[in-house]
Amino acid sequence: MKPFFSILSVHTNSFSHESIAIGVIFVADKIHFGYSPTKLHWLKKLNIGNDLSFLVENSLKKIQSIVNEENKTIHQGKLLNNIFSKSYFSYLEQYSAGAIKFSEPVQIDIQFNQVVFAKYYQKIIGENFPQIKKQNKVSFHSKLNSLFKEKKLEQKADINFQLHSNQITGVLKDIKLSLITKNGSVNALQTIDFSVGNNTIVSNIYEAQIISESLLKFCNKLEKPFE
Repeated sequence: MKPFFSILSVHTNSFSHESIAIGVIFVADKIHFGYSPTKLHWLKKLNIGNDLSFLVENSLKKIQSIVNEENKTIHQGKLLNNIFSKSYFSYLEQYSAGAIKFSEPVQIDIQFNQVVFAKYYQKIIGENFPQIKKQNKVSFHSKLNSLFKEKKLEQKADINFQLHSNQITGVLKDIKLSLITKNGSVNALQTIDFSVGNNTIVSNIYEAQIISESLLKFCNKLEKPFE
């Protein structure tokens, strides 16, 4: 089934047929629906606002509830409810008599997803989709440091320890170790982010191997200082 959408609008003046677009619904791989809280609040300021906004808000919440239930059904692999068929939206455009009016469904021939929906919503409603929030990507090392902090490892070990090349033979450049501790013996941990490129991963593995071998030689030398 090709995606299609219908615009939800509210008539604010029956004499002049003025209306505002307050929401939009897309039927694709799932049902995408959103409406404007800002415009809903604006309706309350009109002379007819209290009664109208109450009816519109109730209708929008009911639609949202039906959409949520339908999307649960879709995730279970069942067919769409007939009320989300293109023919039914055409029927609503002709005969709906409630507080909200539906436009004639418009079919679009593109690969549809939540990002596309947000772009259409912004163009149709004139504001950003309120449910879309930009999430800052948390780096691998930030997650790691948070985990170390959560486990209170800084009380038992040196975190992000700076190992200088002149301290240990075999280490050719200054390296930051994720964790190192000494309690009878030296134990070191060097973490590797496997979400980066293959060349970087291989380089980090070789680096960790060199650190391990160099630390082992260093510790053996401390145990046998006169050999």
